[in-house]
Amino acid sequence: MGNLHNYVHAVADSDRVALHLGATNFINSAQHGTARRAWILDDSPPHSMSLPYSDFYPRATYSTQDIHSGQEILTYYGPTWFQHRQIDEQHASKEETAISVGTLENVGVCLTDTYVSGSTIPGAHLGLFAHRSFGADELVTVSPVAMLRMKNVYVTQRTSSLINYVITEPGSTVGILPLGNVAMMNHGKGDDANVYLAWFDWNGKVRSASTDNRKDSAYVEKCISKDSNVEHLLQEPVSSLLARPFAPLDLALYAKRPIAAGEELFIDYGPTWTSFVERCIDVTTQRLNPEYECLHFRHAIEVGTGLFPTHWHREEEQATTAVPPPKTVESAVSPANDNKNKNNNRSGSEEKSKKEGEGLGNRFSSMFNNFFGRK
Repeated sequence: MGNLHNYVHAVADSDRVALHLGATNFINSAQHGTARRAWILDDSPPHSMSLPYSDFYPRATYSTQDIHSGQEILTYYGPTWFQHRQIDEQHASKEETAISVGTLENVGVCLTDTYVSGSTIPGAHLGLFAHRSFGADELVTVSPVAMLRMKNVYVTQRTSSLINYVITEPGSTVGILPLGNVAMMNHGKGDDANVYLAWFDWNGKVRSASTDNRKDSAYVEKCISKDSNVEHLLQEPVSSLLARPFAPLDLALYAKRPIAAGEELFIDYGPTWTSFVERCIDVTTQRLNPEYECLHFRHAIEVGTGLFPTHWHREEEQATTAVPPPKTVESAVSPANDNKNKNNNRSGSEEKSKKEGEGLGNRFSSMFNNFFGRK
């Protein structure tokens, strides 16, 4: 499943896995970390597969000691995480580091410039908001993105809301999944969209930054490499990016116009998504429209053309033709056969997912059943 397998977490005594969207995805591993993750299943609302988002909140991150400004937050992934991926745990674990706040403000991006709260759109659940004001074309936030083959995303539609978080382009067989707060953003049609997407260049940011001391300078130099050069990465073959163990690229949000503090942030999901939602969602009740018998609302975000490099389309076309979304999303299900069909479809999708999942192992290939929290 592209780079995504290194971001999922096993659920004890289950063949399911969980993916957390937000800053927790940026926390590295150390045996003696400064934070821990804990399941909060008892406090989570029941998940409804008929919703276009996940309402399941399985995990929180807590500090295990005092954490000072400039100190990296680290948690322990556990020995199984490294064993499944055949990674040397000692080599991969991070040592505790502390960088001056001044240097971090220069080389980093403040994730608290945005926050997640209840959306202003009725029935949309959560949304992403501006914590401060932004000028036109100002950087709002940044999110790493995992790369996925759309054919692997489509097979999860019956058992997961994953596809609703994936960004792609019309006709492309490749998609990207934002792993940070960008994934929490709702749709704004046309002029209602107040932000736009672009690739973020960490090298450009870091090279222009000033540092407070020699130790910080060494840290900044270490951050500069061709692996963080967006121009170099966008020229790589799709297969090379998909083979990378972690999210290779970062997506940036920029303000289309001045944005006030507290304003909800929207991107345009594209005309195909808009047409689909107008058929499947009753605008009055914000529920699935029975007239079109949409089994579940499942559709990728299509942001138009221009974001993806042209060779992403060409390379994929040489290997396989673009895969259209399966028509099962709007399948008519009679009440008498509803439960039978759901069980058969779920069984078939899970089996296919296990065969097509890449690198997750047997326990990790159930394709993120029910475990997406957003919007």
